[in-house]
Amino acid sequence: CPQLEDADACTATIDMWFKDIATCIYNHFIVETDVCTEFGICKKASIFTPRDWTCEECTNLLTMASAVMEDEATVAEGVEYLQGECFCGADGHSADCADMVAGIVPLAMPVLAGVLVDQEVELCQEILGVC
Repeated sequence: CPQLEDADACTATIDMWFKDIATCIYNHFIVETDVCTEFGICKKASIFTPRDWTCEECTNLLTMASAVMEDEATVAEGVEYLQGECFCGADGHSADCADMVAGIVPLAMPVLAGVLVDQEVELCQEILGVC
């Protein structure tokens, strides 16, 4: 938000809508896409079969996910998806929702990607109990 003219309004918007934005993005890029197979770490048939993970596998996966999140094509797809029915098309959004998404998401995705890498050990400890 510091890059925008009204950083306070940007922060307030993110605080208000982050849960909904994150849910749309997570469902679109994680649930609707088989990231396990995309990243080549498991066979599609065994995606929900529990297995032991190593710290290295976990941190590598978060690094790969971070790179995908920073990719211009992914950011553009995320913006387009959020401008559709999942977010801007949902109740409670104003006519300027699409512009807000186009202004904020390209700034936010690289920051979130950086957090994945910066906190990969902590995330792997919390989520999978490794590292």
